[in-house]
Amino acid sequence: MSAQNGSAVSGPQTRQPGGFDTIQQEISTLESSSYILESLFKMIPKSLFPTSFNITRREADPKNHVVWLTDNTAWQSNSNSGAPNGWEAEYTACFFGKGEEDTGKFVAWIADKIGLDGKIGENKDALARIEKRVQPFVSPTVPGCRLRIRIPYPASPSDTVQLHASTTAGTRIQTVPINGNTNLNGAVVKVTTEKPFDHLGTCHTRFSGSDGWMVVSDIDDTIKYTQTPDAVGILRTTFADIPSPIANMPDLYKSMDSQFENPSWFYLSASPYQLYPFLRSFLRDHYPHGETMLRYSDGPDSGLASHIPPILGLATRNKYAGLNALFTSLTTDVETYKKNQMLKLHKRFANRKVICIGDSTQSDPEAYAAVYRQCSGWVKAIFIRKVTDVPHMEEKNKKERFEKAFKDVPREVWMVFEKPEELSEHLEGLARRST
Repeated sequence: MSAQNGSAVSGPQTRQPGGFDTIQQEISTLESSSYILESLFKMIPKSLFPTSFNITRREADPKNHVVWLTDNTAWQSNSNSGAPNGWEAEYTACFFGKGEEDTGKFVAWIADKIGLDGKIGENKDALARIEKRVQPFVSPTVPGCRLRIRIPYPASPSDTVQLHASTTAGTRIQTVPINGNTNLNGAVVKVTTEKPFDHLGTCHTRFSGSDGWMVVSDIDDTIKYTQTPDAVGILRTTFADIPSPIANMPDLYKSMDSQFENPSWFYLSASPYQLYPFLRSFLRDHYPHGETMLRYSDGPDSGLASHIPPILGLATRNKYAGLNALFTSLTTDVETYKKNQMLKLHKRFANRKVICIGDSTQSDPEAYAAVYRQCSGWVKAIFIRKVTDVPHMEEKNKKERFEKAFKDVPREVWMVFEKPEELSEHLEGLARRST
């Protein structure tokens, strides 16, 4: 495979040209008035409080709560002898308080930043999209919520599973043993809640066996136009615009789905989980069915803020909460996050053959290369889209970046491309060699 130019610089050097510091400071000021009481509590010595509080646990209620279940992929667990022994799946539930949160100041601020403020009357649809997408960032999360889910099977009775109570972050991520039938490979089932919530309260579980191909794909600026290096561009494409796929990438993924005989798909993104409804809709419209892997804050905060929700009913505030979560997620420890998520996939699907697809805006080359080195023989190909249609890419698109990132990775394994058509020959060869 032949290389093209590309480079990445981490840390503040990549943030300042895109205006991230200024935008995040403005968001902090905007949000501060909503959390003054929490700030006052943070000033009280933690020694005056017990180490934990008894969070009231209750079943999630459609009248009072909004519940999301995220699409996932079940894997085959192994017995002590190494033979397949049933299935497991990781279920993720998110809990929000139901009610009309005041999104007005956030909508007005975003509209002003992206240049809609003086044209509000002409952009009602865009404003409606902003309001809908910003809602999860400002809605209170709910700790202590339990949920019962139903997992159906094609030829046997369904399972009912009780998920543990949500953490102070308002989420629950739990691995569940779901069935001893080993003949479910390739099946997709619709998982529902015992109590009926709206459509986001259902998810699809795909059963993926130990063998075959899988594709790990980034989302932002790999398959969806986001303008990741530019803070205002992120605001516009995330909250106001109708999402646009990268030209010809849907056709490429459709072709790959056939070439590699219905591989397992994982859409690995550093975007925060609050964007799940938005991204799920986009992916279902344009790309093969798969699991969307986003950044969650699961578990109690270490600071005093973690004790406030059970006392006062306030939302948990942490670095992945509020509107700033969007920028924190996209710019903080992205390489480490993606590497760790892929290592988790390796534990579940160590015998599958992996194709990694990403772009040059963040640290996809470094993360994929690190996994290649650590998981010998697992990653068969790495394709990196050289992003030239967004600003602030001069340093990231230098040849030296890729040469450094892929040091010691065989040259035939990785390729940098600008147009999806450039991959056709390489994918055909890869598919042929696997037969």
